[in-house]
Amino acid sequence: MNQDLPARQTAEVSNLPARADVWAGPEPSPGRIWAERLLYGIRSLLLGMLFVLSVPGALAFLGWVMRCTQREVLRTWWKHAVHEGRSHAWEPFALGDQWTRDHVKRPRWFLVTRRREAGGPWARIRETARWLFGSLVNNLKVGIQALFNVWVLTIPGCLLWLFAWYDGWNNSFNKGYEQAMVGPLTGILGVFLFMGAMLYVPLAQARQAASGDWRCFYDFKLVWKISRREWISCLGLAALYSILTLPVMILKTVPGFLTQMRPDWESRSPAEAASWLQGYWFWSAMVLVPAYFLLRMAAARIYARGILRGVRRGAIAEEDLAPQEWTALHRLGLLTSGSTPEPAWWIRALAWVGTRVGSAAALALSLFLGFTLVAQIFISEFFVYHPFVGWMNQPTIQLPYWGYRGAEIIDSEIQNEARGDAATHETRDAGQPGD
Repeated sequence: MNQDLPARQTAEVSNLPARADVWAGPEPSPGRIWAERLLYGIRSLLLGMLFVLSVPGALAFLGWVMRCTQREVLRTWWKHAVHEGRSHAWEPFALGDQWTRDHVKRPRWFLVTRRREAGGPWARIRETARWLFGSLVNNLKVGIQALFNVWVLTIPGCLLWLFAWYDGWNNSFNKGYEQAMVGPLTGILGVFLFMGAMLYVPLAQARQAASGDWRCFYDFKLVWKISRREWISCLGLAALYSILTLPVMILKTVPGFLTQMRPDWESRSPAEAASWLQGYWFWSAMVLVPAYFLLRMAAARIYARGILRGVRRGAIAEEDLAPQEWTALHRLGLLTSGSTPEPAWWIRALAWVGTRVGSAAALALSLFLGFTLVAQIFISEFFVYHPFVGWMNQPTIQLPYWGYRGAEIIDSEIQNEARGDAATHETRDAGQPGD
């Protein structure tokens, strides 16, 4: 990927120490650390629950999660350096490079980390605006890039699902027996395309976040190499996707049964129904937001371990690393290969067979878990159909937009029914004799 990477980056970091353990700083107390984490977690959860209720907000939330993913990759590498005897604090390491400097603290939602000095009045106004909304703009930018890449690989399967759904219903109503298999076969093809994409997308998204470059999402050779080497962890990640998506699909379906669950629902005014549903989507996002976040953090750790092990064992060349990744690993002193002796030939043969068999079994199990994920989508849409968006966007995988069967849609339907009832009454009244 980057053939001149080591030479170019060696010049860039020539004024930096090769190891980060030369920095020493006071560690904050454990009580303070946990208090800060708790407050940050509560604030982020509430903001995330609010942001996912709109498309722009969901994009900003996605961008914020991607920045958290980048920080998680860096901290995973840093913890490995600490474990190997490089005793240093996180803050001095993060402050030692322009790229890692923004990760001294956790990613912000609105304010930027540092405020620059400005000269004239207009410059001060621009700097104030950047300071107030710089992180929000950055989150939106990163979120759009992340969503585009994920959709490139997942949308083809979603489009085939949508076509199969409409074709199936049209065939049922029109009795087109000659074309009866078109819908099912199209849907099956979409299922396999989506399952195949899910073998790649989670780690590719972590690759994009870690590198800071949206084009690195398409490093197919590197991502697939990490997937094969970390096949046990990837299998666990596939299971985690299926497990955490299940409650989200259930919550997505619940509003379709409100008339059965709440006998007084039909007697509510449109304003009351809309208000209740807005509250429902906000509080139910308490499940989506942590699920979306945890899935990306798990992928970040798998990716970070895969990169580190691959580089140190010679399976991944330094030229395959993104510039920021190479610099971070160089500063932490983690680019050196281990000096373990080469095992006997029969041990290498057993390891080769075990890896191939295990990888094949993991691939089959991952496809099965991907099928359980797709089955949840089909079953939820069968019970409560969400026009277009139900097939084209899955909130735990693509855009974390929690607008399925949103309050505005149901409110519009209620208003249409109310207008229809009013028109019926007007027609009935018009048919009666006047004064």
